[in-house]
Formats: sequence, C-alpha cells, structure tokens
Amino acid sequence: MKLECAYGDVMLTELWSVTDIVRPIAPKTVNTESPTGSDGVVLMGVQYGSYEISLTVWAHVPYMEQAPEIAHIAHVFDARKPQQLWFSDELDRYRMAIPQGSPEVTRYIDAVSVKVSLLVPEPAMYGHHASVTVPSGSSVEVKVGGTYPTQPKIVAGSAVRSPSSLVWGVRLDQGDVLKVPLAFSTARRIEIDCKERECRIANAPALPTLDSDWFNLTPGLHTLTNHQGSGACTIEWDERWL
Repeated sequence: MKLECAYGDVMLTELWSVTDIVRPIAPKTVNTESPTGSDGVVLMGVQYGSYEISLTVWAHVPYMEQAPEIAHIAHVFDARKPQQLWFSDELDRYRMAIPQGSPEVTRYIDAVSVKVSLLVPEPAMYGHHASVTVPSGSSVEVKVGGTYPTQPKIVAGSAVRSPSSLVWGVRLDQGDVLKVPLAFSTARRIEIDCKERECRIANAPALPTLDSDWFNLTPGLHTLTNHQGSGACTIEWDERWL
C-alpha cells in the first residue's frame, strides 16, 4: 500500500513522490540533581522536547522542466507558522510542523529531489477532534482519548452570571474551576481557549477570576459541570498522542 503524505492543505503524494521519511519519537529529558553526601541522584522531573522530521520530495520530469517544479515545492513549504503534517499510516493523527534550514536540491537528467527538514515544536501528535455540550446548571461525563493531556476550548453562547457570585463558571471533576466575572445580568457570549490562555466576553478580551485554572484534560474519564450561573456551553478538544 502506498504511503500518502500531506503538508498543510497539499497532498504531496498526489503531485510528487515522497521518500526517505525520518520520523523520530519525541525526545525525553530526565532532570536530576545529585544530593550532597548521598549516592545516586534525585529525580526532579521529565520533559519532552521538540524534534525534527525529514523527507525528500521527488519530481520526475526532464532536466529543462525542473525549475517550475522546484519553485512549486518551495512554495508548498514556505510556511511562516506550523502546518499539519500527515502520514497515512498514522490514520487520523497528525503533527504540527514548520520547515527549517535550506532545502537540499539535487538535479538529475530525468528527476529532481528536494530534501526538506521540518521542526516539530510540540512533542505530541494531534488526533480525533471531540466536543461535548455541558447542560445549563448540570453536568456531563466525557472520555478523553489519547496518551497526552490536551487543552480545550469552551464556548457559552448565552452565559448568565450567578446572582450571588456575579460569575459564570465551569468545573472540571471536583477540582479545577474556570470562572468568568460578568458585569451585566443579561446573557453574554463567552469564549475561552485554554491552550492560548485567552478569554473573551462578547468578543472583548477578558480575564477569568484569580482562583481559576486553565483546564488540562488528561486521558480518561472526566466530569464537566456548569456550577456557577446558567447557560449551556460547548467544550471541544483534540486528542493528543505521544
């Protein structure tokens, strides 16, 4: 079966051949400290880092027709921010990657190859996109897939503050809360992006309360509750996979 590959919105393997794909596993750094007067080390933490993927794009055309193909390949990889990098053998999972360095061009009589290096700044891949509706004043149980935590987006189309606390809020399980103060008693649209740590009320920048937490959904079962004020909200996220 042919391996398909796409970058951004371009299916590379529909236009060219792609070979020499190198996809390492995300590197892991174990941080330790050596205690004074004791043998061994103390584990301080584990951190996953960025890594590099390389591939070679081939255009099978005569020498005198190669310049336009080289320009086309260069244009596809002329990204100023990370784009989706997808391989068909990884099903619905993809990475966010940005080209780096200078592509290596090699020209032959009847073909030209362009070797591209891409930086993957985040260690975990993205997977299935999921969403759930939290009923007004109630709870819903959700199952988060993947093997790595993910940060959700929360949108309440018509949030109404609690008359006592003057906030609208959502709770994750029995711990973390996200509460947004509302200056008016009428319904307002609230948008929260936990990954970007952004909050907007009626499209204007806002801040959650000081005791709020940006939600971090770990794989497994969770309960989400509209515990302050009223107004259903939609919570959506992408599975993350190491």
